[in-house]
Amino acid sequence: MGTAATALAGLLAALPMTGKESLMEHRFLFAGAGEAGTGIADLLTYMLAKSRNISVFEARERIWLFDSKGAPPPEHRPADLRGPREGEIAEDACRGIFSGVRA
Repeated sequence: MGTAATALAGLLAALPMTGKESLMEHRFLFAGAGEAGTGIADLLTYMLAKSRNISVFEARERIWLFDSKGAPPPEHRPADLRGPREGEIAEDACRGIFSGVRA
């Protein structure tokens, strides 16, 4: 939780530099779906949901997790991250982001 709290504090501190008033005005892509990435995504999800009085599912629509193989398979996602099309939607939304990245 320390990593997630520190990452969230950094996002909140940087918010004024973006010219936007809320983290809800942003979308988040995590390049890594391990313990740290999912922990940060979880804390960010719950903060967005609580601050805007929306469901966790609605908050999760602004967050995508990817690892070296793309979107994690459903069996490796928390239950509240699973949906009928979330992997497909995430792949479509983020396909271009990694097109120029080479390891």
